[in-house]
Amino acid sequence: MDWDDLRILLALERGGSRLQAARLLRVDKSTVSRRIEALERALGVPLSERTGEGRIALTAAGRQVAAQAEAMEDRAEQIQRVARASQGGIQGRVRLTAVPLVANRLLLPQVPAFLRSHPEIGLDLIVEARDLSLTHRDADVALRLARPRDGGQDVISRRIGRLTYAAYAALEVPDPLPWLGYDRARQFLSHAAAISTAADQIGADQAALAVNDAETLFQAVLAGLGMSLFPRVVGDLHPGLRRVEVGFEPPVRDVWLLVHRDLRDLRRIQAVTEWLDPLFR
Repeated sequence: MDWDDLRILLALERGGSRLQAARLLRVDKSTVSRRIEALERALGVPLSERTGEGRIALTAAGRQVAAQAEAMEDRAEQIQRVARASQGGIQGRVRLTAVPLVANRLLLPQVPAFLRSHPEIGLDLIVEARDLSLTHRDADVALRLARPRDGGQDVISRRIGRLTYAAYAALEVPDPLPWLGYDRARQFLSHAAAISTAADQIGADQAALAVNDAETLFQAVLAGLGMSLFPRVVGDLHPGLRRVEVGFEPPVRDVWLLVHRDLRDLRRIQAVTEWLDPLFR
């Protein structure tokens, strides 16, 4: 058995087709087919089968082999992290992820000063509304606005600050304004739920527009489409916004810093976390 063929099988499981597996691995589709066939010959069992929709599904044996291959992948990544943690110096790249509003409004204005202070560090700012996995190397450091529930003992997390929210509207747009909020899929967020109940509490209308991201909501308020809730550290500093008094207590959200346990002693990781701490404190 060629161990590299297990990577092909994992990509096939994740992509759901030979074409998507080829894109994930940056190889030809024919290479994926050839290597899967070679792995099946070596093991003596079929690992994949074509479904009615023209996609590829793993057989029961294929799923069992893929599960073992994923465990091997995790071990290989742990070896790489151990090697990186043993490297000296403060140089290298750090992948930092945060939601768009935090990345654009809080981090980006401070990035130039950080890079000037650490010219040997490269910063990959991964702006995603969804939570990226530190255990699968999607990011090295993560900022989240809720207590983390993933990663287990592999991820170290701590609260580094709190964001107090307030209501804001565009500076030149007169009241009354409707409430702008999130779609139903985001109602589990504390500030999203607060926006949903605000119209009933103060007798305001809710706008027809709903979004799935705080940065988009921010731009909608600036465009005069309504009012909404934002962290005070963001809203108070923007010259195009004015604070709106409302008849309820806006939410407060914790800011959590996450680092993979195997990377915490790297000097470049420490430099990034030491930069983030005072920003939110």
